[in-house]
Amino acid sequence: MREKIVYVEGESDKIFLTLLNEVKNLGLKDSNIINCGSKDKLSKEAESIKEYLKAKDIYIVFDSDNQTKEAKIQEIKK
Repeated sequence: MREKIVYVEGESDKIFLTLLNEVKNLGLKDSNIINCGSKDKLSKEAESIKEYLKAKDIYIVFDSDNQTKEAKIQEIKK
């Protein structure tokens, strides 16, 4: 199984996902949860290629995508 890499928007999201990873056993390594600031160029580029990245086991979780917490968990678990 390949390692999953998750980009999050902001330090608070990184902390939240790190805790969620421990509680829900999402199978993420802490070093693979990467804070990508909302004004970061990578953030803008990543939004446009989200589906392509999912196929490579790279997940992007942004507050601004209007997903509920459970939807984010299910997206990462898939």
